[in-house]
Amino acid sequence: MSGTLYTFRRCPYAIRARMALAVARVNPEHREVVLRHKPPQMLALSAKGTVPVLKTSDGTILAESFDIMRYALAIDDSQGWLRHETCTERGALLEFNDGPFKTALDRYKYAPDDDPEVLALSMAVAADMLQRIDRVMAGHPYIDHETMGLFDAAIFPFIRQFAGVDRSRFEAIAPPRVAAWLDAMLASARFKTVMAKVAPWCAGDEPLSFLDTLVHDHHSN
Repeated sequence: MSGTLYTFRRCPYAIRARMALAVARVNPEHREVVLRHKPPQMLALSAKGTVPVLKTSDGTILAESFDIMRYALAIDDSQGWLRHETCTERGALLEFNDGPFKTALDRYKYAPDDDPEVLALSMAVAADMLQRIDRVMAGHPYIDHETMGLFDAAIFPFIRQFAGVDRSRFEAIAPPRVAAWLDAMLASARFKTVMAKVAPWCAGDEPLSFLDTLVHDHHSN
């Protein structure tokens, strides 16, 4: 094993980091976190207390999910996930996803009794996000065009979370190609691979290899 990964199964930031680690076959120790009982070992690495956190084999601390993705793919990008890494258009899409859309998503998820004002504002931002994805896809099946790539994996977990609140609302505003993209991502081995249920980590547990938690062990999309 190389390094230590603190993660939480359903967190969208952690999902995208695990997808990149899996595709690059990077193998840290996997430590599943219960967010209401954050282990002091994780907080010692990153005081902000969010997942994922990766301590690499050389002691570097990575506490931002996209940094973990880039770190993993710098080790092995045999699947070509970094082919559009410097694309300005995709970078702007990711920035909107992690900024205005994530803010709206959080408000939408926790809005009391479907507060109509919060719902209207959240759906407007979500509709904007989905239209932006459609424009970047430009008629292709993925954000990274012909096959899944860095930006698909980075953005998909948040769209999954939005659609999971109320699928009918998602379908009412999603362009058909974006809805098909979401379904393809949900069905992909890349996603399913990293979603195994793992018992919460406790100090003293036998170390668990990240690659040993993967549901599948192959390189298909």
